[in-house]
Amino acid sequence: SFTLGGAVQAAAQEIKGFVESQLPCAAVTVSEGTVSIAYGAKPGACVWRGRTYAGTHTVTVKRTEATAIEVDHTWKDVSNGRVSVTGTAKVTWSGAEKTRRVEHTLTWTRLADGRTRTGSGDRTQRGYDGDLATGFQVDGWRAWDGPAGHWDLAIAGVKARWADPVPDAGTYTLETPKGRTVTLSFSRVDADTIACTLSSGGRTFTFRVSKLGTVTSV
Repeated sequence: SFTLGGAVQAAAQEIKGFVESQLPCAAVTVSEGTVSIAYGAKPGACVWRGRTYAGTHTVTVKRTEATAIEVDHTWKDVSNGRVSVTGTAKVTWSGAEKTRRVEHTLTWTRLADGRTRTGSGDRTQRGYDGDLATGFQVDGWRAWDGPAGHWDLAIAGVKARWADPVPDAGTYTLETPKGRTVTLSFSRVDADTIACTLSSGGRTFTFRVSKLGTVTSV
């Protein structure tokens, strides 16, 4: 969070202050609009929910106008003691369209055996029917690569309300390394119930989820 319309250096200083208030274990510095965070650099373990964090993360503020904001992230060996992450993300906000776009490329490494996976994606997020207080909508894609091959996930009009346990509209379409296509679509049945339909290879399975999270087959 930072003040719109201000200089990027001022925005970076605001981010620095917030991070320092939340992470006393981290060393935080600012240089020309870039906030550098080194987890665990200060005395005392950087522990959250029982896991110890390490590595570095930089946040670069590129634009702070009310109509257009751009922030770049870079992670280097950020670890929770079990998995480490290295990569980048660009986050842009459009005041005119009231959207946020996230583009990322990441590599995950399992520390126990050095096994790695890479992933990328490009998603545009907006308020649910224009109202972020109600929920959000996501459109875009994600992809992963590993020893098993390449996976693609298309995200089309997936809309979720904060009050519901699952989305109530839209479709996820997964393309597997073996050439199979799996779709999961959502539709609202009533104020309390959402239908989820899973399809693959000519077979379809539908189940319903209540607002309390109860799942029943159809």
